[in-house]
Amino acid sequence: MEQREQRVVVSWGKSTEGRYLTRQFTPSNVGAGFIEVPIKVYEEGRFSNIIAQWAVGDPVDWRGPYDTDHHFNFRELPSLLIVCSGTGIAPIPRILQKLFADDRAETRVRVVCCFSDPTSLIFGRELGFWASQWNCNISVYFSRPSNTNAALPYLVECHNHRLNETDFETEIAKLGTRSSMGDIQNLNRPRDVFEQLDVEDSGSKQAFCHIRLQQRTGRKTITTVQGISSEYELKKIVRYLKKEYNCNGTVVEHPEYGEVIQLSGDQRQHIKNFLTKVGIVKEENCKVHGF
Repeated sequence: MEQREQRVVVSWGKSTEGRYLTRQFTPSNVGAGFIEVPIKVYEEGRFSNIIAQWAVGDPVDWRGPYDTDHHFNFRELPSLLIVCSGTGIAPIPRILQKLFADDRAETRVRVVCCFSDPTSLIFGRELGFWASQWNCNISVYFSRPSNTNAALPYLVECHNHRLNETDFETEIAKLGTRSSMGDIQNLNRPRDVFEQLDVEDSGSKQAFCHIRLQQRTGRKTITTVQGISSEYELKKIVRYLKKEYNCNGTVVEHPEYGEVIQLSGDQRQHIKNFLTKVGIVKEENCKVHGF
């Protein structure tokens, strides 16, 4: 599946040698009348010094994009491993955007990003969004020790060392695997849901839990879960449910009901079985509703 990467070319006057300066960049987003391009600026770079002087409103000569964009048939790909470094992450947003937009694609993707240190991290917010999808996992490796803490999104795995051969083999082994209760570790929270399989229900778990199905646009539906005790970390529960039942999910703040879990599709029976099995809610206190 060899494809040339889409690129744009920028030109900026003449150098001291009388030559026109041009550089090629890979756009991270191409829209109607605009492009988004990540550019790394080097302290001693000749073109970097020019870019550092750009100001909002300056006219810049851009040409392209050249070459066609990637066209993967995700429905024929059971899994996909993406490894990138620094600004090499540029084409990844467009690739994943197409994958997530295809409701029939079941490709499991693992993205391994390498940066020198936390200060060189780019697309931090996007990393969190990608990791929140049911079929995507993100690992970030920092090659240089730093006193700066990496402000990585909640679901992104962080490794404070350079990616090595052993790590690469581990990432391949993880590709396409589904979460299990045994994989949920180090939650650092007392009375964690995944450690309560053999514990008797306490009085704090007796409140009613409501599982509802809501109609969205067209034939799409979402399942909402309201009433889970605040002693449990809902984001961890959502992460497990997404991997286990192949759906998207998130936790939203409702003005009346507080934190509410939302999952794509009709997951009512799956959620009820899970909540009662691990002892979060007694079966008689779990109320399942229709539309």
